[in-house]
Amino acid sequence: NIDKTAPTAPTGIESSATMNSITVTASGGTDSISGVAGYQYSTNGTSWTETIKEGESYTFSGIKAGTEVTIYAKTVDNAGQISTEYQEIVNTTGVEENVTLTSSIPEGTWTNGNITVTLSYGSIPSGYELQYKVGSGNWIAGTSVTVAQNNTTVTGRLYNTTLDDEIAVNSVTITNIDKTAPTAPTGIESSAT
Repeated sequence: NIDKTAPTAPTGIESSATMNSITVTASGGTDSISGVAGYQYSTNGTSWTETIKEGESYTFSGIKAGTEVTIYAKTVDNAGQISTEYQEIVNTTGVEENVTLTSSIPEGTWTNGNITVTLSYGSIPSGYELQYKVGSGNWIAGTSVTVAQNNTTVTGRLYNTTLDDEIAVNSVTITNIDKTAPTAPTGIESSAT
């Protein structure tokens, strides 16, 4: 029951990804003496999980959306020896649409009042919230904002505070507010009979 030979490295990693997590299962590692106990996983090649039994999966969470991640795996045998590493690149999923910004007065229709811009998004992912900012101002959580001046840009996004993750960014510039009265006539032409 002495095994001084390290196992072979995994030959593949099956993975499935969500917006903020990647679930992995390594396979293909062999050990002809004591047998394969399982696999260890890492996303940076330095911090490794405990040994996950062969055939069981491991989930990395807290990853930003639409991120490319290198997954590392090592085979561990029943004597505690560890193989060289195998690596594969996996991407978390992104979003297919951007935040929708709807103006209360359609573009091309002039108004002398304020315009409300409403933010919406089909199905907001767990952990994210709608935020907006006016011009270069600060981000504010909310679904509507009142614009009082022409040529004002409103930007919307989905934001995850925990992950500092910004996705689905979109913006609209309001160009149809006119609060300035016209000038008075400078003369009246008339013809009398």
